[in-house]
Amino acid sequence: MDKYHTAIIGAGPAGYTAALNIAAAGKSVCLIDKDREKLGGTCLNRGCIPVKSFLESANFYQKIKSADSFGVKVTGAEVNLDKIKEKANKNIDLLKKGVLSLLQAKKVHLEFGKASFISNQKIQLKNKNNTKKIEADNFILATGSLPKKLPNLDIDNKKIFDSNSLCRSLPQAKNILIVGGGYIGSEFAHFYNSLGSEVTIVDIAESLLPGQDKDIISALEKEFRKKGIKLLTAHKITQEEADKFDIVIIAVGRKPNISSLNLEKAGIERENSFIKIDKNFKTTADNIYAVGDLINTPMLAHVALAEGKKTADFLLGKNREPINYRLVPEVIFTKPQIASIGLKETEANHKGIEIEIKKKFFRAVAKAHILGQAAGFSKLIFAKKNKKLLGASIIGPQATELIHLLAPFIKAGLPAQEFEQAIYAHPTLSEIFSS
Repeated sequence: MDKYHTAIIGAGPAGYTAALNIAAAGKSVCLIDKDREKLGGTCLNRGCIPVKSFLESANFYQKIKSADSFGVKVTGAEVNLDKIKEKANKNIDLLKKGVLSLLQAKKVHLEFGKASFISNQKIQLKNKNNTKKIEADNFILATGSLPKKLPNLDIDNKKIFDSNSLCRSLPQAKNILIVGGGYIGSEFAHFYNSLGSEVTIVDIAESLLPGQDKDIISALEKEFRKKGIKLLTAHKITQEEADKFDIVIIAVGRKPNISSLNLEKAGIERENSFIKIDKNFKTTADNIYAVGDLINTPMLAHVALAEGKKTADFLLGKNREPINYRLVPEVIFTKPQIASIGLKETEANHKGIEIEIKKKFFRAVAKAHILGQAAGFSKLIFAKKNKKLLGASIIGPQATELIHLLAPFIKAGLPAQEFEQAIYAHPTLSEIFSS
């Protein structure tokens, strides 16, 4: 029986990051996933990387369509979904080779198969070739999440898709229904709308993007309607309505991928659908930890990566600051892009925090006009009492990059005066933050 200092189940961002950090300290590490193709997790294979690659292709097509406004004449531009998918797959393969190279360089042992607990110190690993047992002093669970389903709409991967199967096939259709107006549904709406499809989003919620700033949501909904995307909020879809569309995309969120782990045999308890943990990500089994989408923290790849690193540090005896989830940037790659960090206006009101709001519109920023993307604004939240920056939301060009400029100001608790005294180069989009 093979034995390791740490065995990690799940080779996504959380899993491979933890593996690399523990192995770098000279400890024996086994990293496990169902098969080699899943190395890199949902993010690399069926999430962040392919979807953002699709969106980049769509944005490029839109740029070509508006070339005349930049003084450039382009004729004959056509969309080829097979080529778009091919480009995304090249990005996936390149990045996967990079991850594999790092793991091999750090001498992380890789195993592939279906893992399930026998006890809190042993797992069974089963694949098509054999069954073996692996023992470890510590385990880290990082198996990620799966798309949620709807009881009245079965995924058949022909007409009805979830985000995983959509990334695999990337079907073409004239008339598309997206069930779910969160960030996944909104990004796919932008993608297909940009390529010329008729898109309808339906959601039982009152608006798109639950949890985002109300002004940001309103602005995105306005932009979507302007582009011809139909929005049916506060509405529950029926089978009869779904039948009217060429394809249906189910994007109603994700759930922890834990059903095959046999958690009870290791003494691991759950809270609702998530694994129960303490502040160090330790489960109710002393030597087993859980990170990423398995626990009740934001289901974001960069959060999972940070949690994997933090858990590795804990196992190596390194004392570091706990993760400040308030400083986690949320990014959505629609057009216009959306990003937020820190406190939102609604949260402040619920907590009774007196705030001051400062808005600046991209139409006042020269670089936005140069880019031909002057829609949107930044919304900064300051404490009324001490003028410290508490949070921000942005909708507009490169919002997903701009948001990171604000994290140090929020973390340091700097007052508005120091924030406004910063000098931003002209002409740049960063001037959205200038006074």
